[in-house]
Amino acid sequence: MPKSRHRQRKNVDGTHNQAAAPPVPSSEMSSIIHLPPPFPSNLSKPSNGFLRDESPYRESFQAAIDGPYEGFVIDSVQELQQEKPTSDSLILQTDPVQDRYSRQTNNESEFDEQKSSGKNDQKKHKITESFVSFALNAMNDRGEFRQDVTQPFGLGTKCAKTYVTRCLVGEPGTSYKYLGLRMFAAPFECNDSTKAIRQLGALMSQRSAIHMHKLNERRRACGAPPCKGMNPSFNICLINRMVYTTDLKPTMALPSDSDDRHAKTCVSWHADSSLEHYSTIAVYQTLETPNSKKVKNKTNKESSLSKDWWVGLRVVHHAEGPNASSGRKGSSIEAALVPETPPVAVSLPSGSAYYLLDDFNHHHHQHVVFTTGNDDSTGVRYSCTFRKLRESHNVQYWIERATALKKSFNKKGAKIWKAENLVSQELEFEWIRQFYIQGKRHYDCLWAAHWKKPLQELLSLWSCLEHRAYQTIELLRAAAEAKCGMDLDNSACRPSKGERKERDRRRKALSTVEALLSRSDAEVGSLGEGASSQLYIPMAECLEEQAKKRELWEKRERDHVFREIHPDCRPLPVPFRFHRPVGEPVLPSCEWGSSPFPTAPTALKELARQLRQLGEAFDEGDTSKIALPSWKHAVSMEWGGWEEGTFGLELQEPWAGAVVDGSKSIETRLYPLPPALLGKRIYVLESKSGAAGVSGLGNFIDIGNHQSETADGESAVDSGRHVHIIGWCTISSVKKYNHRIEFEQDESRHLVTSDSGYGWTDNGTPIYGWVLGDYHRYEYEHRRNDAQQPSFSSGVRRFRSLFELSQNSRPVDVVDTNTNNNYSESFDASTSVSGKKKGKRNNKGHRHNHNHSNSNNAGKVKRRKRF
Repeated sequence: MPKSRHRQRKNVDGTHNQAAAPPVPSSEMSSIIHLPPPFPSNLSKPSNGFLRDESPYRESFQAAIDGPYEGFVIDSVQELQQEKPTSDSLILQTDPVQDRYSRQTNNESEFDEQKSSGKNDQKKHKITESFVSFALNAMNDRGEFRQDVTQPFGLGTKCAKTYVTRCLVGEPGTSYKYLGLRMFAAPFECNDSTKAIRQLGALMSQRSAIHMHKLNERRRACGAPPCKGMNPSFNICLINRMVYTTDLKPTMALPSDSDDRHAKTCVSWHADSSLEHYSTIAVYQTLETPNSKKVKNKTNKESSLSKDWWVGLRVVHHAEGPNASSGRKGSSIEAALVPETPPVAVSLPSGSAYYLLDDFNHHHHQHVVFTTGNDDSTGVRYSCTFRKLRESHNVQYWIERATALKKSFNKKGAKIWKAENLVSQELEFEWIRQFYIQGKRHYDCLWAAHWKKPLQELLSLWSCLEHRAYQTIELLRAAAEAKCGMDLDNSACRPSKGERKERDRRRKALSTVEALLSRSDAEVGSLGEGASSQLYIPMAECLEEQAKKRELWEKRERDHVFREIHPDCRPLPVPFRFHRPVGEPVLPSCEWGSSPFPTAPTALKELARQLRQLGEAFDEGDTSKIALPSWKHAVSMEWGGWEEGTFGLELQEPWAGAVVDGSKSIETRLYPLPPALLGKRIYVLESKSGAAGVSGLGNFIDIGNHQSETADGESAVDSGRHVHIIGWCTISSVKKYNHRIEFEQDESRHLVTSDSGYGWTDNGTPIYGWVLGDYHRYEYEHRRNDAQQPSFSSGVRRFRSLFELSQNSRPVDVVDTNTNNNYSESFDASTSVSGKKKGKRNNKGHRHNHNHSNSNNAGKVKRRKRF
């Protein structure tokens, strides 16, 4: 073994310095990364392929293990069976299955404590291969091993199936991410099999500590820095089940005369990621003969199987760890290989283990698993890989981070908004989507028993962050409008209450943004920067990144590789509901997430573009750069919400009355009806008569009493904020008018004359006729006692004149910037979970309680036509 571990990095010309570095003060040793010592140049090695512990390279192999591969340690079957777990907390409660394997061991010692009922002894017993093998095969029989679909080269690249099937067990809430896929762990205490794995982990931790102590002593003796991971422990175990298949790829490109030309890769070259720095990796393996789980002759088993399965190692500088990218300076893994040090291959018998200690995996090595056998000889290899993950791979870490952000929603600023967006993206792309992309079998195995509660919390917190981001964008929009003078009253008429609230909201938003800019100007480096660069562009960049990831995730979920696997392993729909009302409550017990943003990534990109324009408008005072937020209320005809929600159709006077009275049997539009609304009850929202084709309502509406007034004595309907429901109708079919003559022949049915603003135009645009089926008008004189009167209190525009109605009331304190009318920014705390709300007194002191009934026995109420 070399006397010093102080080696210089790779030279600029690609060679490796063989000399030891100058002595380093002990105070600086812990902060220096030491590269593995080189392989002795005077020793022989294979011209190609792996260096093995075989003649004539036994001396070279031992020198490699003692030098460049120091930190790789093997435990034989005998060494493991001499140890017994020392932690009482990891001892399994015995049952008939465990007793059967306990009898195979020697020198059993009884555990002192007894169960209070039954007085069954608990025992600390040695870990035998049969004990572990039985647990692993039981897990396989229950279908707990699944084939993964990974994305090795990152989001947006090609997906690939794994050659092995895998299962993850660990501490509650832990996960492991590799090759772009996050695995979700079943708890160690899940069943008898996982408890056995937990006990095996206790033994691996115990043995790792012994090996770490020996390695540390050797390093100190030769003047090298001490080991850093002196207290090895594990919180997950990734179990691989490997079999030979014809799909396996060659381990490396070799000439035909090489001994390794038949080697086929099961687990490709890699360094384990997501781990605690300098943490040890322990791997226990057991081998099963082909088509059999029991072997009578253990000696024959070892000789027939151990030479078919191999672990390969190679030196790759900065393969993993904090300097993985910077150390290689952007170069590929292949360019970081050390050609002077040959790769080594080790064959291990069934029931043995190996360890990657301290910085072995952390910095400069990769490993591979391959087979040199065939379908008739290799059998099955189980490998239990114990690791210590960083705390960020436990779901509780992100629940706590998101909860802390939620509690600080009163704070504002670019850094805060960016932090909220980053956490929102983490929840969506690294946890929620990762869970559902793995299919129904994965869901059925883990959801109800282990992951339901944490994922529900993630969905609820994601919803809060999405609504928060929406409100932030509206704040920035309102501030830009105020800066451009849109809050000034240049009209000779008295502004309505809604207009005054809108003006106040803009002024408050401008005051908030100016305060943020003043605070930023006081910081070093931000003096003189405008609102665009400090606030608007950072928020736009967050939306652009979010849109790009959603686009790439949609592509990933449609990858053709999923067609090649079992249907139960194909992606499940992610339970996100977009286009939801602002401030919609999502409780931690909900199994879906709510977002006011649109579904399509292109709509998010459009919003980001508008944000950039708003920033320019703020800095320049240019009103022309303020775009209308049309993205918010234009869902597609195939939107799933059409089937779930309740909808109203805006109609101006006198057309609304004509529909509910039956005088108008065809309603004309420039767009078709969403197919899901055919035959479905649609409520008629009557608005003031106005310009043809121009909505008299905002994108968010309050549904009030027909006779109600605002505090100023103004009609609630006149304010453009309130609207009343005068009845309902159904649409039985939709006909398309392609020619003027067709349209005019039905004038008696749709009542649109040739000189009307809704009449036919010769610009080639077709008109759609919505053929009315049933209809009913509510009797206003008896409104309070009308059992048919719906109790909807608010609505949001979903497509053109179609509004989704809600029984949730909202405080009117935020503005719909499309038509300068008020809408809600937050959920009214007085609304219960069911959506019912107590009666509310109007300005005249009357209390209104509206109860909605779905009875279909209401008759048609005749009323004189108003046109």
